Amino acid sequence: MKSSFSIALTVLFILVTNIVPMHGQALNVPANFPKYEIVANNSPDEGYFFLSPVQMPNKTPGYLIIVDNYGTPVYYRYFSKVLNSFGVQPNKLLSFMVRTGTSPMFYIMDSTHTLVDSVKSVTYKPDPHDFMAMKNGHFLFICGAPKTLDMTAYGGKKNATVTGCVVQELDGNKNMVFQWSTWDHFNISDSYADLTVSSVDLIHPNSIDIDDDGNIFLISRSMNEVTKINRQTGDIMWRLGGKNNQFTFTDPSSMFSMPHDFRLLPTGNFTIYDNGNERNPPYSRSLEFTIDQVNKTIDLVWSYDANKEFYSGSSGSTQRLRSGNTVIGYGYDLSSPAVIEVHYDKSVAFRLNFPDNITSYRAVKFPWKTTLFVPNTYSIDFGMWDTYTTQSYLLPVYNNSDKVVTLTSYSTHTSAFTIEEPFPIDIPAHGQVTLTVDYFPAGIKT
Repeated sequence: MKSSFSIALTVLFILVTNIVPMHGQALNVPANFPKYEIVANNSPDEGYFFLSPVQMPNKTPGYLIIVDNYGTPVYYRYFSKVLNSFGVQPNKLLSFMVRTGTSPMFYIMDSTHTLVDSVKSVTYKPDPHDFMAMKNGHFLFICGAPKTLDMTAYGGKKNATVTGCVVQELDGNKNMVFQWSTWDHFNISDSYADLTVSSVDLIHPNSIDIDDDGNIFLISRSMNEVTKINRQTGDIMWRLGGKNNQFTFTDPSSMFSMPHDFRLLPTGNFTIYDNGNERNPPYSRSLEFTIDQVNKTIDLVWSYDANKEFYSGSSGSTQRLRSGNTVIGYGYDLSSPAVIEVHYDKSVAFRLNFPDNITSYRAVKFPWKTTLFVPNTYSIDFGMWDTYTTQSYLLPVYNNSDKVVTLTSYSTHTSAFTIEEPFPIDIPAHGQVTLTVDYFPAGIKT
């Protein structure tokens, strides 16, 4: 019997120890690598999920992880500090935030996963929630701005630490070109935060983005507000939600509650992750709006609430993919899902659960290929072959770095494919190895 088969090839580097059963060969990962489970896989978009899992409730240190639609880790890196905001930036580089220690900052990696830059404020402590490395080479981020204030007029402490927010933009040389402070524009009474405690989280910024007109969107979660800021003058252009809301929701039930992750879509619509803290009973959801910025009206276009089953009281994300699918990161939700990808008709395309109180601040998805190592092709067409005959393809893999790279294992998603060479395999600096990919059609299991 003759058959024709073409595969898309993924060569996977895993660099440490411990064994997870996979097709083809044991997959090596470290002993403390977080466990996860793929609950659903129904035609998700191409691309990779970017996660930064930590152990709750104390947010102990963890990994940066990139996984494919089968849950195979295509990249991971352990840090001794807690991490945030891992993903691909508008400038096509990767970034993440180290949020603990004496000098938290944002780090940038190139396509070889090499650290190539770091960004921080010279005047304030960077806030770990969000960061943008823009196409023009500038960096936009948020910072905490604490003051010691007498809060007795609000029923609080005489010497309370009250933390506001500063937005900063640096150019490519790390010179500040824009700065905006909530202390100059918001009132203490605007906040829903507990003003009676010794440390008041007055603003709690968690999301920053740029409108098509170049101006800035900021979420102040403690104020339940999205604010649009003029990037030239610093003036507030409008306020959405909270005590100073200027907008009318045509569907009042679509009003968000203590949200995260306000994002502009290419269509001109907006998405937001609505944590839902003030709903009774609380549940979290993903929303898409059209916003009439002139007439100050908001129309709900799309929503997904997973039948009101899941609630994350903090963190979370919503990302619309080009296909129309939506990736929802459930943040610090201990009810189980870390990420759900849904089709526009709200059917579930993918779901990954973290057990054991492991969570990820955000979950996002991007097309991504490393250039640390590259095969000479990403697909192999074996043509027409006898079903019970093994066919082979010689696959060169190149090391683009100036250090030896070790392949310790590989993974496949069907037992029809194997690699003949024993692992681990060293690839010399700027050298190559040739792998023998065997295809045995009768081994395909449906």
